[in-house]
Amino acid sequence: MIISGKIFIFNKKGIIMQRVLFFMFFFYSIFCSSFSEVKKIAPNFVFHDPKKTLDRIIELIQNKEKGAYIRFCYDEIKLIHGECDAYQEWNEKLADELREVFSLHGPQVVKALPIHNLELGTYTAGIIDCGLTAHKVGPCLDILTKVKNIWGSDIKNVYSPVALHFAAVTNPVEATRFLKFIKHNNCCIFVGNKNIPRSIIKDFFGRNCEFVKASPENAYREIDRLENDCLDKIPNNSEYKIIVTAVGLAGKLLQKRLWKKLDNVFFIDFGSVMDALSGWKTKKWTSSFNVNRFKERFKKEARIICTAALIDMYSDERKADYIKSLEKISKLGYEPYVVESCKRGPSFLDTYSKYVCYTGVQNNLKSVFLSNGCYCGGVYEVQSLIEGFKHFGFSDDDMIIKLTGRYEFIDDYFIRLVEYNIDADAIVRYWARKDTVFTGCFAMKYKYFKDMLENINLLDMTKKYFSIESIVWSYVNNLKASGGKVFFVDKVNIVANPFWNGTIYNKMKQYW
Repeated sequence: MIISGKIFIFNKKGIIMQRVLFFMFFFYSIFCSSFSEVKKIAPNFVFHDPKKTLDRIIELIQNKEKGAYIRFCYDEIKLIHGECDAYQEWNEKLADELREVFSLHGPQVVKALPIHNLELGTYTAGIIDCGLTAHKVGPCLDILTKVKNIWGSDIKNVYSPVALHFAAVTNPVEATRFLKFIKHNNCCIFVGNKNIPRSIIKDFFGRNCEFVKASPENAYREIDRLENDCLDKIPNNSEYKIIVTAVGLAGKLLQKRLWKKLDNVFFIDFGSVMDALSGWKTKKWTSSFNVNRFKERFKKEARIICTAALIDMYSDERKADYIKSLEKISKLGYEPYVVESCKRGPSFLDTYSKYVCYTGVQNNLKSVFLSNGCYCGGVYEVQSLIEGFKHFGFSDDDMIIKLTGRYEFIDDYFIRLVEYNIDADAIVRYWARKDTVFTGCFAMKYKYFKDMLENINLLDMTKKYFSIESIVWSYVNNLKASGGKVFFVDKVNIVANPFWNGTIYNKMKQYW
């Protein structure tokens, strides 16, 4: 019985394996057949999933490229070929304008088509589960065939039209990071449904973002007025700008028209994401979107505060370091807050940040501590940060990333880590010993950061040689012991020329 039992199990497993292999071969054959059809239409075709789509948009904006994210739907493609849809009647002028939109091309034009399909290898796991649409092979091939001759070039890179929608449901951290990136990079105009609350525009795109109001239905009828309103409201300066549209077909045509008249700008079509943020369940996917939880998370900001000390020694070298660091922060999509401890301003710092607080602390405290024979160490920095916090007035739940101003982020690794853990209380890196942390770059929730600074005994710090590195270490460990959410990391990805005691300018870069 035991032997026959083993034989039975083997036979049963063998049958299952045969079926698995059969279905694998079956679907592989379908995939090869379908994909070969795609290659006939577009030999160099590459599809980019939702995450890669968002990453590409961020990359272009970081580099301040003129570009656009244009999302097309099947009905719009059919309109070009004389087929009416339920919302828009065909006419020759409309068809011609749509062809012009499709013909926009170049590496900065991120064109998206509704072709998420398993057999073509363009499907993203979870699309259907969160209420978004996957498409059949036939319509996908028809879309590629119809757009081939109006693409403006060979069809190469095709992006996801539901990138932000998908992230909002499946990865709110990534979605909030993307939206904050847009907000921090000067989103100057939003074009959308006139019923969208103004507070939504302010919260997600900034208080200075202009709202160009459009009719909730068939905004194409007022396309000329929308174009003129946008041109009237665009600031007359050389700053890089972002224009967001959420008016369906009219948005694409508006992007095309403004493309010809504006430089130094990036256009983004948001689609029904704005409906979801407004609490309107206009699409199936919005039922899977927890808008209140999303808004609550979005309110929690990561603020980057840089310390500076404009002393005379090696001033040119130090100035170059500060400029490089601040420019990198801005390129990553954040506005640096600067606390300068020596001067009363103004200075070159104002060119690279809108938020500079000149505390003069170093001059005010120097006589107090040095006359007592005390070592000042991090006292100036502590007192300067206290004054800076009073000046800027952050929210208690904001995460403050403190960066020594001459140190430079290599990339957005640490900032993204903070954004992904925006509910953390502190994120720090151990330094040389396990009883100190690296204070050149660390993050702490504002309410705790403020509490820590205000309870430091500055005289004890100087007389007893307590370093700021050991003080922060002690505070975060006590915070963790009392139930706080503290993360210790092994790197923060910054590079710097350390100045150490302020008399030797070290040209040997160090990495942390």
